[in-house]
Amino acid sequence: MKKTSILLIEDDAPLRASLEDFLTAMGYSVTGFSAGQPALEHIQSSDQFDKENTLVLIDVHLGQENGLDIQESLRQSGS
Repeated sequence: MKKTSILLIEDDAPLRASLEDFLTAMGYSVTGFSAGQPALEHIQSSDQFDKENTLVLIDVHLGQENGLDIQESLRQSGS
């Protein structure tokens, strides 16, 4: 069984680090981003992004961005 990956988008650095540590300790492979655009670029350009085995966790209130808009961009791109 393939290990599930988590892509975490959270602008609060201490919270992101805590979540990364916790999820990694639970056995997940975690990639964290502080903003939506770099995460979207990673998803769309990475040959290693596995949409079948990756959970994307998005903070709804990201500074200048809205997590729901990022989620909609992912949906529209088919990622």
